[in-house]
Amino acid sequence: VISYISEHYRVERHVIRNRRAHLRHAGPERGILEIPYQAAGRKQNFGEEETIEDVMEWIRWEVHQHNRAQYLPILQALFSSPWALQEVLVKYPNVSNRITRSVELWTYAADEELVQVNHILDYQPDTIRGRFLRVIDYLEQETDFKTHSQFKVVFFSGFAPTAKKFLDVARRRWGLDACAGYFHGMSPEDLEKNADRFQSEPACRVLVCDELGGEGRNFQMASMVVHLDTPWTPNVLEQRIGRIDRLGRDPNLPVLSLVPYVENTLEMRLVHLWRDALSIYSRSLSGLEIVSEHIKSAIENAIAENLESGLNEVFDTLAQDLETMRRTV
Repeated sequence: VISYISEHYRVERHVIRNRRAHLRHAGPERGILEIPYQAAGRKQNFGEEETIEDVMEWIRWEVHQHNRAQYLPILQALFSSPWALQEVLVKYPNVSNRITRSVELWTYAADEELVQVNHILDYQPDTIRGRFLRVIDYLEQETDFKTHSQFKVVFFSGFAPTAKKFLDVARRRWGLDACAGYFHGMSPEDLEKNADRFQSEPACRVLVCDELGGEGRNFQMASMVVHLDTPWTPNVLEQRIGRIDRLGRDPNLPVLSLVPYVENTLEMRLVHLWRDALSIYSRSLSGLEIVSEHIKSAIENAIAENLESGLNEVFDTLAQDLETMRRTV
């Protein structure tokens, strides 16, 4: 499997973390492909860097430690997209004007980049600043998406504004027939139609979902799951990956997660927590769903104690707890 991934995805062997303990089973293996990047700032005419700094500073100094868990939706949206963050901030009237202005600048710059998606990707890929174009560029340059017509991808976001905006840019890049959406608010008929298109039509190779797409659907024909943002609960992450890690999947087709994240941020620590402490990207949580609430509470408490390093401090404890639980189960 390592040879297959290295050949077809052109990544180094150490990038893929396999569930070696499950090699005795006939099912496919899981792995993670990472897109770490530095947030672009206003010097690059973008503004993601300053928005992250402003939000983190505001929560660090203005929000009482015992109330920080109430502001987790802001942190979650911050590492999803400016459009998600704008929607969430409406619910927090005490947010500073500085943050509001930062988000407005970031949103404007991100929209401008998406309008130029084809020109930037075709002629100026070195000028890419935002997450969406980084993901598209990775798929086109580092996988078989452009060359293999059977290569299908399921994209997930925890926020409808993020998912819908990505669907727009995906259609602009790859065409209307190649892309379908699966969101809350769509009619049951449209949901069924789009799921069927993705499952059965060769031309439909992209399905963009909010978390609704992680509930009860079977997309085992897909080559990859792309996490446009990282869930803050392990069960949600497992549900996403589980949409393609299904019984009946070709055992020679690895279950790959493509994960973009901003380096040296809370988001990076969360990805590392899921990757290394819980090993969700490399093996199923099956049987361990009952500890999800415990993990969620541990994360909230860790962030309340220390916004920057709390996740690092809870890392070893969660890893030990989960390994004990795995042996028990």
